[in-house]
Amino acid sequence: MSMLDVRSLSTRYGAVVAVDGVDLSAQAGRITCVMGRNGTGKTSLMRTIMGQIKAHAGTVTVDGHDLSTAPAHARAMAGVSLVPQGREIFPKLTVAENLAVALSARSDGLRKVPDDLIDLFPILRQFLKRMGGDLSGGQQQQLAIARALVTNPKVLLLDEPTEGIQPNIIEDIGSILRRLAKERQLAIVLVEQYFDFVQRIGDDFLILDRGRVVARGNCADLSMDNVGKHLSV
Repeated sequence: MSMLDVRSLSTRYGAVVAVDGVDLSAQAGRITCVMGRNGTGKTSLMRTIMGQIKAHAGTVTVDGHDLSTAPAHARAMAGVSLVPQGREIFPKLTVAENLAVALSARSDGLRKVPDDLIDLFPILRQFLKRMGGDLSGGQQQQLAIARALVTNPKVLLLDEPTEGIQPNIIEDIGSILRRLAKERQLAIVLVEQYFDFVQRIGDDFLILDRGRVVARGNCADLSMDNVGKHLSV
């Protein structure tokens, strides 16, 4: 059974349909990559799964529990966590404080950030007392991912985690995501524009166009020849 199961999900902004009948399944231990041109509904899909945007129709099920009408904080408590586009860290809080904020979304009542989580991001341990706004873009992205993991999620959603990040940090983020999927059996769903990154770390993919799924499959079968028509500008 899929850890995340999305069926016929639709989202509207007034008369504009942003997400149109999307089906998506994400299994524990696998990375599902959502691709598509700008403005095709990728971010709206992530935010609707998270409950930040109310769905017009469809269902969202996590680990067998129907969360279709649950608000975002309830979905977080049920095991869904989002790393938003642009990171959205708190610039006036320290790294340690940014991480601690997420503890309120844990269902087990833990009130200390686990050491093994910080160990995934060695640079953050060095900067625990540094303000979030003083970090580089790559460091802020690592902080945003770590903060999402503090909630102890079953499903980790990431919206363009490599955007504006230097290549060496992209490599680190890819390695960490593969490790999280394998060792913690997370179901990871990420929105990504970089074909090479998807091909390297992804297991499954789907491509959106005008809010609809127009292609899906295994990342091992990805090539620019078979997806280029959906991704080219």
